[in-house]
Amino acid sequence: MKAVRPALDIALVLSLVLFSSAPLPAQDKFEVFGGYSYFRASVSETGVLLCPGPPCPTITVSSHPSLNGWEGSFEYKPAKEIAIEADFGGYYGSLPGSSGGGSLHTHTYLFGPRVFLPGRISPFVHVLAGGAHQSSGSGISGNFSFPVHSANAFAIDLGGGVDVDVTERVRIRPIQLDYIGFHSGLGFHNQARISTGFVFHF
Repeated sequence: MKAVRPALDIALVLSLVLFSSAPLPAQDKFEVFGGYSYFRASVSETGVLLCPGPPCPTITVSSHPSLNGWEGSFEYKPAKEIAIEADFGGYYGSLPGSSGGGSLHTHTYLFGPRVFLPGRISPFVHVLAGGAHQSSGSGISGNFSFPVHSANAFAIDLGGGVDVDVTERVRIRPIQLDYIGFHSGLGFHNQARISTGFVFHF
């Protein structure tokens, strides 16, 4: 029995050494977000007065329609508190009657860094840049006709939000707030976005 005890002690020590030297699980490197998004757009539409022949007077009307849609993003984490983000969104609605009442679609594609604090509750901020495509359908307001319009623009995004753990691999994003600016031929447009949804990390 006395000979067995040292052997057990040695086995226990070796087990502890091997266990302590085993590699720890790798940090999650990828993250996917998807959910609902509300977009407060800023739009300028130019209408042409209905008249017998050209040239006909024009009018430019600015409005801030509310659009509903989706947002999705994919992230790679090269460091513990830094991620590289690719963000895409689609928002749909219609122009007010003063701008012709036509349909309005906006799509964004943005890229840039995100900084976050790891934890069960994880706040974050991001700075993104990329492009946007905006298109509107034709419409009539009073004596003015608003033709179909489509344009691409440079876009920036400054925003942040918070993620909360639900399970080991799933988080909920209760809120994300963003300022999105477009630069188009009619000037710079300031817009707001609010998003919510689920985050899957692996």
